[in-house]
Amino acid sequence: MNNKVLLELLAAHADALNKDESVDTADWLAGYPAEAGHIVSLLQLARAIKQALAPVPPSALFKNELRQRLAQAEFATGINGSSHRAVWWGAAVIGSVLSIAGLALWLLRRSWPAPNQSQAMTV
Repeated sequence: MNNKVLLELLAAHADALNKDESVDTADWLAGYPAEAGHIVSLLQLARAIKQALAPVPPSALFKNELRQRLAQAEFATGINGSSHRAVWWGAAVIGSVLSIAGLALWLLRRSWPAPNQSQAMTV
């Protein structure tokens, strides 16, 4: 049995355990008789872990502290985020102005009459 098939089998078994569905080990082993010994131990371990672990609701103190820390973090990143935004806007404005100035100089230079040969010699 390759690892991908084994992982899919274990994931499906874990989903069934989490949904509190009736999980019969023999049903899960029916398609894999050659690996039954190896798979049986994994399925039993998964069932034992599911029975041992129970969800624990967070305390009110934890919720309040987390809410405060998240609010402080949001405030701190809001200040830093806005200053970074201002720098980017400033850089964008400067870049745009320089691009327009360069284009204007290029157009002016292009429209200037080219010096003819006689004027170039007398200078």
